[in-house]
Amino acid sequence: MRKYEISRKTYQIAAKQLLEKAGFMVELLENGKIIARENSRSLYIDIAGKYLPYFGENGKPAFLWETHIEAKRLYRAEDAASKLKCEPWICFCYCILDDKFKRDFTDITGVSNRIFGIRLIEVGGYKLNMKPRSANSWDVVEIPREKVLQLTKEANNI
Repeated sequence: MRKYEISRKTYQIAAKQLLEKAGFMVELLENGKIIARENSRSLYIDIAGKYLPYFGENGKPAFLWETHIEAKRLYRAEDAASKLKCEPWICFCYCILDDKFKRDFTDITGVSNRIFGIRLIEVGGYKLNMKPRSANSWDVVEIPREKVLQLTKEANNI
């Protein structure tokens, strides 16, 4: 295991803690999926574990706000949410590797000796703003990194 590899379960636990802190009742599903309920709303949330900052192959920080996912993941989230009568959301659960990024989150949590924060986006909003991750990327998309803080929300602002 590389120095910064984090299990899917750890990301799911961190996201659950932060959603509960924001007032949601959370039900854990399999493979990094969650249903979060608050009042009359039910959200189906697909959790994408990310690092902040993102480290390149050379082991040095490459860029901020990693948001890439496979495009088909968006459609799977929509299908699952529809079957469960929920709103489809993507949650970027960031392992904060540099303390200066803590200021970008209202709430953070600690799990397995790591610090995490989350940013969420409705699947429809992601699809409206997505672009291919690279010219050679056929099925991997991302939202513009420079707009992450404007396009995503923290759990207490959903």
